[in-house]
Amino acid sequence: MRTMRRGQATFAALVITLLGHGVVDPASAADAPPGPINAQLPTFPQTFDVQGPIANSFGFAVTQPGLIVVDVQGKGAPLSVVLQGPAAQPIAQQGAGLIRLSYTVTPQDLRMGFLWNVQIRLTNPAVSGQGGRASGSINIQFPPVDQAALQKAVQSMAAQIKAPSEQEQNQGRAQAASRMQATFDQQRTQFDQQQAERRATLNAQIRPQLDQLRSRMGPQVRSRGLRGEAAISAPLQPLDTTTMQRMPPPAVPAEPATASSSQALQSAGSTPGPQTVMPNPAISSLNIGQGQPGDPVMINGSGFGNGGGEVHFVIAPDRDVIVPAGVIWNDTQIFASVPDATGVRGFNGMLYVKRPDKTSSNLVPFRFNPLLEIRQITRAADVRLQQFDGVSAQVYDGNGYSYPYGTFTGRTHSFLFWSPQGNDYIFQTTRLKNGWTVSQPPVAFTPFAGSMHGGVYVAESRVGTDQPYMNVRFWMGSGLSSFLSYSISAIIQGPKGMPDGVVIP
Repeated sequence: MRTMRRGQATFAALVITLLGHGVVDPASAADAPPGPINAQLPTFPQTFDVQGPIANSFGFAVTQPGLIVVDVQGKGAPLSVVLQGPAAQPIAQQGAGLIRLSYTVTPQDLRMGFLWNVQIRLTNPAVSGQGGRASGSINIQFPPVDQAALQKAVQSMAAQIKAPSEQEQNQGRAQAASRMQATFDQQRTQFDQQQAERRATLNAQIRPQLDQLRSRMGPQVRSRGLRGEAAISAPLQPLDTTTMQRMPPPAVPAEPATASSSQALQSAGSTPGPQTVMPNPAISSLNIGQGQPGDPVMINGSGFGNGGGEVHFVIAPDRDVIVPAGVIWNDTQIFASVPDATGVRGFNGMLYVKRPDKTSSNLVPFRFNPLLEIRQITRAADVRLQQFDGVSAQVYDGNGYSYPYGTFTGRTHSFLFWSPQGNDYIFQTTRLKNGWTVSQPPVAFTPFAGSMHGGVYVAESRVGTDQPYMNVRFWMGSGLSSFLSYSISAIIQGPKGMPDGVVIP
């Protein structure tokens, strides 16, 4: 019979999706049929309340020919109402206020099946779930139900339900993993593009100053520093409690001129004069007050000398890093880049320069911002699932077994005509660590997103904070759609190389 084949195929598709999402135990799926189908008929009228992409579903049975009349009285945003049954084409209507649908069931329709469903959703749903809203009542009139015929059809349907093959199970798992990875890859590509655009903007802003510096120096231009070497961490000098700045190291006295140097001056036609003392180097300003590794920094001041030296960044308590290479240096300006460092949090540090004679400049504030990276949270923790009588809900790991901190949330019910909905709360008390924050609104994956079988969306999240908390709104369809599974993909960002407390403990 066509009705039984359709029911079997629909249920098989549901189980495949659940297996792919780790919601059905692969070891027992073949031998564990679903629980008894609850075919208790609903009573009408009933109320509805829809917001965002939520759909309210109302199921009923038709066992003999006759007229179906659906009256929906809505208040709020415009609605889309769909009457779906065994017939090939659904009946749909959109509008506000009163919406009426009608259909005359024929004997031919009865041979195709007995399950009917009315779905109510917003005409223009907001993907985020924060758009319009509508509420109201629905009344459905349909021919009297032959209880014996209904029970016989339900028993026949349950007897023909079959579990998917191992190949179908593997395909479901692969599809679920592929969707999760594709979403993260897209976010990572966008993140990398944003970082590259940011760096290009900074380089463009400093280009005129750098060109002027090179022009003034002419043929003297050359990079100075520890070329080709890694950044060097030097011990910090004691703090001057009066000025609250670190004291520069003591200057090393200049060595007296040697005979060879005097002879060199005489041979050049010069007579050595009195020795002059260079003023201490002094930094007057920076083009930026904070930056990430690789960001260009122009240091303005005086007394730097023309013989090069060292540019120091204090990027963490007791961590003084010398720019390894790429420094352009003259007496009043120095061009350098923020040194590279991973595994370091943001820090309100200092910058200073040091001449070859070991004389240090004043310290100026400079905030070190670490390089950032993104990670994906796919495991649920601190979960509080909404409970209903007759509806089961569990969190499962990737192998399909119930686990407190699993990858997927699975929900099932055996009510033929009831469509539960509610809210689950994930990461209620969890906090990210080491400066990691939620960078993108979380995304919920469902096997039947946007269809009558149910779905989920993230109704509330806390982007920009260290709280990966999520309020997940779910709804389940009536009829054969007695299963719902979903997974969460949350993108977090933080200091490169640092533990986040969740993905990397």
